[in-house]
Amino acid sequence: MAVAFNAADAEALAGVLAAPLTGDGEFATEYVTRLREAGAQRVSITSAGPDRLEVRGEATGGSFGYSLVIVEVDARWFVSFLPPV
Repeated sequence: MAVAFNAADAEALAGVLAAPLTGDGEFATEYVTRLREAGAQRVSITSAGPDRLEVRGEATGGSFGYSLVIVEVDARWFVSFLPPV
């Protein structure tokens, strides 16, 4: 996923989206476009527990960070852009 963010690769991002966004190329394209417009770079992703990822990077206005939820479906991991509960 970090590769998708750093390379602005919407197709790669769409491949790891969880429901209800599974395979949503439009969402993925918009997401990586906004990252690019914000000047996002050096994006890294680390584990923040059994069901969370921590995204960190730098952008034009400074550094940023946020958490994403991950889910396992049929022995494959996907990322959810829904807010963590």
